[in-house]
Amino acid sequence: DSWGYDSEHQWLANRGYAVLSVNFRGSTGFGKALVNAGNREWGARMLDDLIDAVSWAVEERVADPERIAIKGGSYGGYAVLAGLTFTPETFACGIDFAGPSNLVTFLNTIPPYWAPQIEMFAARVGDHRTEAGRMFLGERSPINFVDQIKRPLLIGQGANDPRVNRAEAEQIVQAMQEGGIPVTYVLYPDEGHGFSSGSNAKSFNAVIEAFLAGCLGGRAEPIGGAFNGSSITVPVGAEHVIGLSEALSQDALALYESADQPFSIRYPAAWTKAPPDPDVTAIFFGRQDTVLLITEDDLTALGIGETTLSDYVDLLVSTITVDSGIRVSSRKQFETSQGLTAEVLELSVEGGFRARRLIHVHEGTVGFSATYFAPEARFDELRPMIERSFSTFRVE
Repeated sequence: DSWGYDSEHQWLANRGYAVLSVNFRGSTGFGKALVNAGNREWGARMLDDLIDAVSWAVEERVADPERIAIKGGSYGGYAVLAGLTFTPETFACGIDFAGPSNLVTFLNTIPPYWAPQIEMFAARVGDHRTEAGRMFLGERSPINFVDQIKRPLLIGQGANDPRVNRAEAEQIVQAMQEGGIPVTYVLYPDEGHGFSSGSNAKSFNAVIEAFLAGCLGGRAEPIGGAFNGSSITVPVGAEHVIGLSEALSQDALALYESADQPFSIRYPAAWTKAPPDPDVTAIFFGRQDTVLLITEDDLTALGIGETTLSDYVDLLVSTITVDSGIRVSSRKQFETSQGLTAEVLELSVEGGFRARRLIHVHEGTVGFSATYFAPEARFDELRPMIERSFSTFRVE
């Protein structure tokens, strides 16, 4: 870190937090000795420097020892994971963006243009090419100590990150889920190693602010329209962040209530299979991976008004998840501004593809919009899955 105005520091200070950025050993700008002091010290003396900084802040009465968060990206993200695993009592919560969780898999998946630096990685981090090196790196990898995590963790990741593969985030998320440890995972399908989109950066800051308010008690603005224009998805743990599930659902609800016509399907002209309704039109939208919305009035319109909303959605869930490659990640019931009871389902699609879907029943007709995202070279692979999911929803 260097002297000068830092907008992130100012934002966090405005929310009531004292912010300390540490030039731990391994940092550049202070001579070779400090850089070389970080050699093979990931998760060791480099972490000690952060813990020393925490101790200083507590001793100086700058910080409350019970309300200290650790936040960082890239190596800083690794430091967050190391802090929550190797020193699990020190921090009240952690925020990691693009941090490696397994140093062996991290070094095995570095981009080709980093290959000339492999000897530097071997000297600075550890040598993944030897058995002894892999054992050493395993001892410094947070993934191997997930069971030590005791505090809330927020993980952000760009799906196209060439430096820190998304598997670094997803393997620790999976391990935490398997261990019953709460974690919130925010994934940006159109980002890499950091943010290129201001809208995406703003959306993640809104999540951070709400997350910190929950674990440290600082000030936070309502998420409101902070997700507008972003590609934010929350595959895991939205319920652990204040207002996050509601913000994701309300964004879909706003689209629903402002629409001029029912949502529906549109097939590309080159496709031979006809859509379920020959009169459909399409509204493509961009917020959640997939959202399904249905209201009590819709049930009446379908002639099944005596069926409860929850029972009907149970039936839908059991239908859409069979052989369709679709998984229901969360359900939420709420009141619309017109006083209708509605239910939103957030869904995800197998194989790393993203889909956005909103289903609406209107005057006895079911329609939905669907936008699928995949690299052009893989679209033929995606098409059968799309057609399976379309046929699943077909109204006979």
